[in-house]
This record gives sequence, C-alpha cells and structure tokens, in this order.
Amino acid sequence: MLPADSSLIHRDADLPGLAVLLNVDAFAAALQVELPEINIQSIRSTYVRYKRGTNCLVAYELNVAGTKVPIYAKAFGANSWNKLQKYRNEISVPGSLGVGRLILAAYGIAVCFFPNDRDLKQLPQLVDQQTRKHLLHKMSATDLYETQLLNLRYKPERRYVGQLRTDTNIQAVVKAYTTEDYLQAKTNAQAFHSGTVLHIAPTLGYSDGDRLLAFEWISRLPLHEAIAQPQFNYDAVTLTGAALAEVHAQNPANLNVLSRNAEAQSLLSMAADLSFICPPIADLAQNLAKQFAQELRSLPQLTYPIHGDFNAEQVLLGENNVTFLDFDRAVRSDPAADLGSFIARLEHDKLRGNLSLYRLERIKEALLQSYPTSFLYNRIELYTAIALFRLACEPFRYREPNWHEKTAAILQQVETILQPLSTPQSA
Repeated sequence: MLPADSSLIHRDADLPGLAVLLNVDAFAAALQVELPEINIQSIRSTYVRYKRGTNCLVAYELNVAGTKVPIYAKAFGANSWNKLQKYRNEISVPGSLGVGRLILAAYGIAVCFFPNDRDLKQLPQLVDQQTRKHLLHKMSATDLYETQLLNLRYKPERRYVGQLRTDTNIQAVVKAYTTEDYLQAKTNAQAFHSGTVLHIAPTLGYSDGDRLLAFEWISRLPLHEAIAQPQFNYDAVTLTGAALAEVHAQNPANLNVLSRNAEAQSLLSMAADLSFICPPIADLAQNLAKQFAQELRSLPQLTYPIHGDFNAEQVLLGENNVTFLDFDRAVRSDPAADLGSFIARLEHDKLRGNLSLYRLERIKEALLQSYPTSFLYNRIELYTAIALFRLACEPFRYREPNWHEKTAAILQQVETILQPLSTPQSA
C-alpha cells in the first residue's frame, strides 16, 4: 500500500472500512473468507468515490477462472449498521459467481456483485436477455431484441453504459441512470440538433420508469484515438471547433443554468477534498480554488448552451462532419468552459507523457482556428486551468500508481497556466 493511502486511512478514523477497501489484498482476503469456494486469482481496484468520515465506494475487477467479474464495495462511518441493513434488505439476483450481495459487518462494508446496484436497480433486468426484451419493448426499440449486451463503462450507484450488438454488428448504446440524474439526462439528450458540420447521435428510445436511454451506435474513429496516431490530420480538430461553435449557437429548451457562484463553490469544495486526501498539496489546492472563485464571481453570468464535459473522447470523426456524444452534463454557462475542458484533457495527456507539446499547441491552434474566440478574451486559459484543476482528483479516483505525485504535478501545471493571467498586463 502507498504511504499516501496509509496516511489517509490513519487520518479518517471515522471510516474504519477504508483500511480494507484501499488495500486490495486485505479486501480480497476478507472476500475469500466469506466465499471460500471461489478462487480469486487477482483483484484490482478501478474507481473510488470517497466522502471523508461518511462513506467510500470502491469498484473492483476480480479475476476468477480467467473471467473478469465487476463488483463494488461501500464502507460507512457512523450509523453503519442501519445503512448496511438497507443493503442487506435489498432484493438481489445471483451475479456471475452465484452471489448477489454480502455484508462484511466487521468492517462496516457492503459488497454488491454486478448487476446488483443500490441506485441502478434496473441493471439486473437489463443484463438478463429475457427481461431485457421487455425493457426494449417499453423503450420502443424492439429491433434490438436479438442483440447481446457488452459492458462499456460502469460507475456504481451513478451510471452504466452498455453496447447492444449482434455477432457481426454493433447497433446501439444503452445508458442506465439513477432516479436523480435521469430526467435531466433525457432532456439533454434531446435538446440539441445536428447542423452543418455537427452531428448528434439519434436517440432510439427511452423508458422513464426504468431510467434508460438508447442511442444509435456511430461507427466512426474517436478523435482521441486519431490524435494518438503518428500521422494526424489537424483538419479534424478544425472541424471539431466549427461543430462546437454550432452547439453554442443553438437555443435548446430546459437546460439547467450553471451559475458563477455554483462553479466557485464546487471548486472550493473540491479543494477541501483534495486537501484532506493529499495534505502536502493543501495550500496550493486551496489557493488555486480561491483564485478561481474570485475570478468567476467577478465575471458576468453567461447562459450559452454548452456540452459541459467536452473532450476528444466525446468526438467521432466523419468525412465532412463530426459527431458529439454524451450531453449528460450539458448546461447553460460560459462557452469558454467547453474549450478549456478540451484543452485541459490535452494538458493532462501531456503530463502523462502521451502527447507532445508540439502536438498540443498544433491542436489548440486548429481548434481555435474555426471557433470565434474574440468575445472570450482570456477566459479560455482560465477555464483550461479550472478544468485541469478538476482533473486533479482523477489519479486518486482511478487508483493510479503514485497518485499523490500525479495530483501534485497536475496542480503545478494549473499554477503555470494561471501565471500569465495574474500579471497586470493581462488583468
């Protein structure tokens, strides 16, 4: 275990199960005691959602007889007995190991075996081939009856994304949401329309009762994969910038407005979390967040429709247009946020050694070549710094090796990007 993980466990004495969840060997040993008939060959943690003193959710991938088995575990602090009882009372179905849920009471931990999920209660029906047909009928997507479901992305108790396909053809993407997130996700999915160079993946069906959305599968090369290729045509990024301008020029109904104050508060809250998780960077994180909050609160409220999570993974390349995916986080806000989010991901790739500075600068130039930036002033740099700051949580969240060092490196790059904005000449 990393010293940074040990330090966090020591400081959060209100969450005793943390010592088991963050130590994959300890968690595997605890599982093995409860499931002696199952031979766990290996285990790795893939995702963490942590709220100090309250709870911690960790997703794992077990390797059992050569098969990868997704599960998740959640530890609770005070009143854990009551919370564990709710998990114990949930109806469950047998997962691929024959187990639905189990409670590690000694550690205050509930364990759920896929597809059992506390807040995505539709997953068991979606995964089962027979009950899935019933769901597809309710979604008016009966032409997908004969497809198989392949897991693409799964964040327990938050969102699931699967691929519906036959042996020879990928046909659709299906997303499962929590009660809290579904209605806005559905609104956002239907809010935008295709334009001259912008293409939006059509919605194939939905079920309000089951909180499911299905989208047409678009078989195109993702922009982030194209960027990684040795030979890359920067015209694809220029086209992406033009398509983003078309998004910002639309007037969709019923998008939430993200206020400057809400943006500021979320960054201050994130700084507090980072400071507790990684104390050596506490001063830097809090100073950056305060600077962001001050800058944001000094700016006028803008209400352009924006993607809200824009990066190269959300873009599929066509010959004469580009497809934008996943408008779940679309809001009305500052359009510089989308440009900054896109560039921040590139900065993150550069920090990880996956992108050269030369290619980063060429991509930025190509993106802004087709986007009318004159009214954005220096807010693109501000939002690049903000978006990169938000990525500082990811090394811990995705259990990367030496996550504490990577977190510090991200914040140092944020400081570097902000430096020119702090000079009197650019103020």
